[in-house]
Amino acid sequence: MQAGSANSQVTGVNAGAWLDRLPICAFHWRILALIGAGMFLDAFDIYLAAGVLAAVLKEGWSTLQLNATFVSVTFIGMTLGAWFLGILGDRFGRRFTYQANLAIFGLASIAAALAPSMTVLIACRFVIGLGLGAEIVVG
Repeated sequence: MQAGSANSQVTGVNAGAWLDRLPICAFHWRILALIGAGMFLDAFDIYLAAGVLAAVLKEGWSTLQLNATFVSVTFIGMTLGAWFLGILGDRFGRRFTYQANLAIFGLASIAAALAPSMTVLIACRFVIGLGLGAEIVVG
């Protein structure tokens, strides 16, 4: 037996084809539902932001400039989150990265709900954007 031949056999396995041949079971449907729910909440958050911005502008808690910053930092965060957590997903696994993404998104959302000013809300929104961007890539 040649040195490294066992290693060659392991690396030569096409895991994707093997996974495609597995029968779909309740576990797969549960994972699909959880990821689908996460994607739904991701999109819901993006669309809900417009309503929130209109309300805080009407109440005088924000300005058009701050609203523009709010939207901008959201998409900057999404871009960075998709890039950085996508790389982490490749390195540490999708499950770990998906759970980290949900923690980032969830904790930042709670902090945003308690934000005392628009500036703090914008900072929270950047972190939320990291989670939103990662959701799309990792999910």
